Amino acid sequence: MTEIQPADPRARRRALILYFVCVFVGLLLIAAFSMYEQALLDWLERNVESIVTYRLPVVLAALLLAAPLFLMSGHLWRYANRCIDAGRMPPPGCAVVRPTPVRTGAAAVRNARFLQGLALLVALSGLALPVLFWRILSMFAG
Repeated sequence: MTEIQPADPRARRRALILYFVCVFVGLLLIAAFSMYEQALLDWLERNVESIVTYRLPVVLAALLLAAPLFLMSGHLWRYANRCIDAGRMPPPGCAVVRPTPVRTGAAAVRNARFLQGLALLVALSGLALPVLFWRILSMFAG
């Protein structure tokens, strides 16, 4: 019989609050960009030469946009390492939002290795963002 780790009501409540806060912020950002889309496009058209000339600030802005990807990648990597060290998924002391079967041994390590691969992919996508911004600016430069 497999061990079941019980759900933590506080973790579920925190996850729901975080979810709704992120949805609200996302909706605000979509509304703001929709409202000012034409003004932003007009500004970009007027200033394309100066933007192309000074690429570093644009690449730094791309790195700022990629920061959440790097944070997520680091979190996944640490979580996977905790699972590998414990030989158990979820690791001891980890709160879950629903009753979760506990995997142990090779199955837990295999799942943790998958999470490490996912963490690397997320980090690579974060690194690709500034490169793509740089390439787009190079196309505008001629």
